[in-house]
Amino acid sequence: MRHALRSPVREYGVALCAVLAALLLTLVVRATLGPIYFPLLLAAVMFSAWYGGLGPGLLATALATLASGYILLPPSYSLNLNREALVQLATFVLAALFISSVSEAGHRAQAALRDQGERLRVTLASIGDAVIVSDAAGGVTFMNQIAEDLTGWGQADAHGRPLDQVFRIISEQEHRPVESPVARVLREGVVAGLANHTLLISRGGEEIPIDDSAAPIRDEQGQVAGVVLVFRAIAERRRAEEALRASEQRARALADAMPQAVWTARPTGEIDHYNQRWYDYTGATPEQTMGWGWQAALHPDDVQRCVDGWAESVRTGAPYEIEYRWRRADGTYRWHLGRALPVRGGDGRIVFWVGTGTDIDDQRRAADQQRFLVSAGTLLAGTLDYTTTMERMAQLAVPAVADWCTVDMLDEQGVLQLLAISHVDPDKARWARELRERYPIDLAAPAGAPQVLRTGRPEIYPEISDALLEAVAHDAEELRLLQAVGYRSAMVLPLQVRGRAIGALTLVATESGRRYGPEDLALAEELAARAAIAIDNAQLYREAQEAIRARDQFLSIASHELKTPLTSLMGYVDLLWRRASRDGSLAERDLRALRIAGEQAGRLNRLVGALLDLSRIESGQLSIERGALDLGALARRLVEEGQQMIDQHALAFDGTDEPLVVVGDELRLEQVLQNLIQNAIKYSPSGGQVSVRAERRDDTACVSVRDHGIGIPATALPRLFSRFYRAPNAEEQQISGMGIGLFVVKEIVHLHGGEITVDSHEGHGSLFTVCLPLASGLRDIPAAKERSR
Repeated sequence: MRHALRSPVREYGVALCAVLAALLLTLVVRATLGPIYFPLLLAAVMFSAWYGGLGPGLLATALATLASGYILLPPSYSLNLNREALVQLATFVLAALFISSVSEAGHRAQAALRDQGERLRVTLASIGDAVIVSDAAGGVTFMNQIAEDLTGWGQADAHGRPLDQVFRIISEQEHRPVESPVARVLREGVVAGLANHTLLISRGGEEIPIDDSAAPIRDEQGQVAGVVLVFRAIAERRRAEEALRASEQRARALADAMPQAVWTARPTGEIDHYNQRWYDYTGATPEQTMGWGWQAALHPDDVQRCVDGWAESVRTGAPYEIEYRWRRADGTYRWHLGRALPVRGGDGRIVFWVGTGTDIDDQRRAADQQRFLVSAGTLLAGTLDYTTTMERMAQLAVPAVADWCTVDMLDEQGVLQLLAISHVDPDKARWARELRERYPIDLAAPAGAPQVLRTGRPEIYPEISDALLEAVAHDAEELRLLQAVGYRSAMVLPLQVRGRAIGALTLVATESGRRYGPEDLALAEELAARAAIAIDNAQLYREAQEAIRARDQFLSIASHELKTPLTSLMGYVDLLWRRASRDGSLAERDLRALRIAGEQAGRLNRLVGALLDLSRIESGQLSIERGALDLGALARRLVEEGQQMIDQHALAFDGTDEPLVVVGDELRLEQVLQNLIQNAIKYSPSGGQVSVRAERRDDTACVSVRDHGIGIPATALPRLFSRFYRAPNAEEQQISGMGIGLFVVKEIVHLHGGEITVDSHEGHGSLFTVCLPLASGLRDIPAAKERSR
């Protein structure tokens, strides 16, 4: 590169002037000393090439050659040169060309060196660190701007000064001078750096924390020709590092204070940090669980599922969420909810993962226990045979809450009988039943089911020791068998019915490794309480069934014994009544007596029938026959028959001629209407009218029975159709007798798919209405009318 102040015009002008000057000097010298042709001209070529490079050198060569051949070589001022002159001129040209090319090479080398030096200077001046260069003696030869700013020394002032004057350093802790790394580099020829915590003392006395390094500058022979020192101020970096450390400490403190396990992972999925909660919970060390070592803390059944899920999240970048069991330091497993989210950089790539593990064992256990209790309740309510119930409950308990479940019950002789036993392996269950037959439970045993039956209080054994097994074993062989089962923990619960322990529920943990605690005992007590209720219900049901059978037997016998004389009496009264009515052989008083006797016999007969129907209803054995009949015609006939027994004006019928055909049991429906009519007549005052109305309402056939008697108190209406109806006071005693009859009426109507309603006001009479669905397509069947007749 040419100097910036030079230009091609100047360089070529210098070449022209140099050749002219050399030509004039040659002419002067030749006139004095004789023929001198080329030395001064060669000097002009050399100077032109040195100053301007190859181009000016060639110009000088051409001008010198022309001047020599035309002016200096004979014949002068002529180009008709002889052979000798041409040889001389050619020699000059070759020498001039050689000089120009050599000068150009040197010129280029110097230009390259200057260019390299300039680039180095610019590079050192523009880098972000401070740079000081010294010579082999340690004197400053170069400083960039940052070095000037930090040291307070300018380039001009520092040039040539010993480096120790410009670059003064002390230790930060002791404030004592320390050796400059430049001295070590000059002494040993190695790269050297500062110790930590070094301060630079600027020219103005300011103390600046720095770190630096120094390296030797070697010449072509490998000798140390100088030193380059690079250093930087680190106060800002220190503040950033302190802020980062403080932030990390806060984050770690926050993570350690959290009740969850907190962890971070690399983008590839390897765990690189856990909070203290993880180590406290698992008892593991960082070396054991970093990377993929966390798998050792998982329940064996959860490992593959967790590994697959985590690998999928790492592959796709999707959030990770899963439930798994972690092993606590004491060896127990608890359910946790694991979650992890990716943290992404500005380019969207995952920088790291942040995850948590939250203990949800209590919530999950509560939910599982609630589901278990619901299932147990449904199962226990599914049958009233308590033997079947206990077998189902034992099967439900395994493996949900136990590995073994047994149910023992006291029989009527007070002997403890094995009612149910369950294990996931049916063969083991059979083996255990055979073992029980071989070694029955001793009711005098100090622990287990006998103790629970004596005290009525549950027992829990978090750890079953050999001493406990020895206490319950009958002999060495049984002890060996019990030890082979591998008992770990157990609970024994009393099955109490109405304050008395009638059995025991035993839950045992073996191969699952469970350790029962207070929460497990609470669940087992709830299960035992529900089982006891089921047993009590089953026993009550059995007792009720026996009572119903005894009652039905009694009513069957009683009805047979009553109906036989009642039927004969009613037939005899009817015969006398008809004969007296025909020939007038009896006085009015006797006729009235016969009528009263007939009514009482009929009422008693209906009561017996109602009691039998009540029994059939409760046992689900009341049945009806299905056939088509005209409900309106049936009501009309019953009214006409009733008018023969009482004043016809006291009993009236109002109905449509349209057939009201229903499908049902004619005898049962006759029983319903007759009961309502008889009750209306019974509770109407003397001379009061009872009206019966049959009509169609939409798609139903309805028969209403109205009286104007004493009515029904409002307090009695809600209980009127109940078989348990009892009159609460004297005012209701008059109508309490209709309770059983109306209960039977309601059940018969419901069996026909109908409804019965009552509208009554005390002192103003009552209105009973029975509505049954009309039989579609059967309304005009003559057989229905004929059957009603």
